[in-house]
Amino acid sequence: MKIIHTADIHLGSKLEFAKTKEIRDELRRMIRKNFNNLVEYAKDNNIKVILISGDLFDSDYPLEKDKDYFYNLVKENDNIDFIYLRGNHDKFKDNSGILNLKTFKEEVTTYIYDDIAISGLEFNNANYDFYNKLNLNPNYKNILMLHGDIKNDVKPYIINLDKLKNKNINYLALGHIHMSSIAKTNEFCYAYPGCLTGRSFDEIGPKGFIVLDTTTMTPEFIKYSHPIFSEEKVDISDTSSDYSVSQKLRQMKFNKDDLYQIILKGDIDFNLDLKEIETNLSDVFYFVTLKDKTQTKIDYTNYKNDKGLKGEFIRLVLDDKTLTTTEKNIIIKRGLKALKGEVEDETC
Repeated sequence: MKIIHTADIHLGSKLEFAKTKEIRDELRRMIRKNFNNLVEYAKDNNIKVILISGDLFDSDYPLEKDKDYFYNLVKENDNIDFIYLRGNHDKFKDNSGILNLKTFKEEVTTYIYDDIAISGLEFNNANYDFYNKLNLNPNYKNILMLHGDIKNDVKPYIINLDKLKNKNINYLALGHIHMSSIAKTNEFCYAYPGCLTGRSFDEIGPKGFIVLDTTTMTPEFIKYSHPIFSEEKVDISDTSSDYSVSQKLRQMKFNKDDLYQIILKGDIDFNLDLKEIETNLSDVFYFVTLKDKTQTKIDYTNYKNDKGLKGEFIRLVLDDKTLTTTEKNIIIKRGLKALKGEVEDETC
């Protein structure tokens, strides 16, 4: 038997990073599409159980559109059981009485599939120290679903691995952390599938879900979701203008369907106009945002005998023995911009 383990779908995400309503709407559609694709993968591979380890919705009060989407999808795939443990984002309690949608309560609840027992509980301010009451049947292969961070503590939405020792756990199906990871203790395997779809540049890289083979209790991460949030660093020391930066980026190989944050690095002797460059690249990228991490290219000998304010400022910075070379370059760069009446964008 194989089981899909997913989490952190976040239907209805605000996606505040996006520059336009059109992009936000499109990405929300992609979040729904990726969940559709996960269900199609289950159907194509004869997988009858899908675990959702929290944060299916992005809010305790999801939009009717998102609720209708999920509940209709579950009803239309009634040969698959959706086992849904609510997380810290989605405490909404309505499951619409759908028979193949299994949910949890504030005490441990268990669902049995042949020799597999799937248990879980939803944290609140009273039940987080549940460990002594946890009693899993050793006659089954036990999957425990929880939502939270792994820490050596006892609090809501905290999972203490030490306190889960000797509890007959075979696989710990976690949610809450948006990066995928699979690890083991001496007794059991535990895993975060990560979010199914990246929703910002804090969630870069391939996304997907875990397929658990219950014969061996072996999890496998499946890269499956699009688009991908990617971050690239590009040295533009060999450029001389916004136009030449744009041309350099246009010649690089990027996936037009993905979203990119490009960090511009290197030493340059001109002031970047990031919005100008982003506009120049609008036909190359589905979405791109630029960050300026360049340093000002300065030939210090040009200012050796300069008697003006600019020369005095640069000599003063260069003579400061408490500063590193990198710090001097940053100060000079910002100072030259200030002398030109420009304001440094600290969010870059």
